[in-house]
Formats: sequence, structure tokens, C-alpha cells
Amino acid sequence: MTADAVLSPLPSTGYRREPPPGVTAMVRRIRESFAAVEPHADEAAKLFYGMLFSLAPETRDLFPANMEVQRSRLMRALVHVVQAVDKPDDLIPFLRQLGRDHRKFGVIAGHYEAVGTALLATIKKFAGDAWDAQVERAWAEAYTIMARSMQEAAAADEGPAYWNATVLEHKRLTWDLAIVRVQPDYPVPYRPGQYVSVEIPQRERLWRYLSPANAPRA
Repeated sequence: MTADAVLSPLPSTGYRREPPPGVTAMVRRIRESFAAVEPHADEAAKLFYGMLFSLAPETRDLFPANMEVQRSRLMRALVHVVQAVDKPDDLIPFLRQLGRDHRKFGVIAGHYEAVGTALLATIKKFAGDAWDAQVERAWAEAYTIMARSMQEAAAADEGPAYWNATVLEHKRLTWDLAIVRVQPDYPVPYRPGQYVSVEIPQRERLWRYLSPANAPRA
């Protein structure tokens, strides 16, 4: 059973499709090997990024100087992927959004190979006895499909990778709450309840997630 059979979405029929026969073993291999990694999450994330920066040194400039938050985000994303690996109707939209979102970091297609190599090497390191040829194949096939989903979504998105904006006002309401009024160069799509990731020149590559207080004004 290949990862295509597990992850490839089908046209919506109004029903959640069941995994095809043979998927169970592949999913089990992925989850059991990752379960051995989770207790060492931060150490594994450090190893992953160390290997990534060694394989593709230019990727270091895509991340903030302090990697603590980024390491946590990596592991949360991996946990989500592993939990949803047999639920393509949930996983594929997540991966596509991840691919679109990564455009703002400057990620290009060539980086995905280095990420895959570093990811498999990291899991192998911490999986111990849970790692074998079948587990390696399961992860390799799954990552191939995941990377393809992200790259296709990024390539298909015609919108800007990010919007530049000028801060017009900053008003602190409490010690941990402030309102920041900005003027973007171009209209920003808005949906109630959404959040936006924001970077400032003083802290490059440190993206913070903020919630719009209201819809954009004309």
C-alpha cells in the first residue's frame, strides 16, 4: 500500500471515506515509530534543524535567531500529520494551507528534499528498534505525498506571499494586550475569527500570530 492510496483525496461525496484496505499496517508503522520520538520532542527538533541547516545552509536565513518557538511548531505540525495520516479529508487541506503559508518564509521547491532527508534521519535516530526498512519506506512515501501537496498548493496560489503594512497607531490596553492599527499596501482578505501572522523589521523571521479586532475599514 503506497502513500498515494492513503493520502490522495477523492471528490467530496458528503461522506467521510474509510481508508482503503492495506492502509492499517502503514499507518501503524508511522505512528509506532513516531511514538518513540515524541518523548524526545525538543531534542529531535534540534537534531532535525541541525541536519537541515547542514544539508541546505541557506535555509538558516529563513528562521529566527532563537529557534525555541520554531522547534515547538515543528513538533506540533508533525503530531497533527501523524494523527491525521489515515484521514486525507483532514490532512490534505492542512498540508495545502501549510504549503501556501510557507511561501512567506521564502521556502522553494529545492528545500523540500533536504527537509525530507533530515526528517527521516531524525525519526530513525530516535525510533530505535521501531525503525526498519518497512518503516523507512512508509515515512518516505508519506513524506513524498505531503511535500507534493504543499508544493502544488504553493505554486497554485496566485495571491501574494505576504502583505506589507505601515503601523499607524499602537495603543496599550493592559500589560499584555494592545491594539495596533495598520495600513496595508493592498487589501487583505478578511474572515471573522481569522488570525494573521506578523513580522516586524526589528525581529526578522519571528512571526507572531495576531487576531484582527475588526474588518478592514475602507
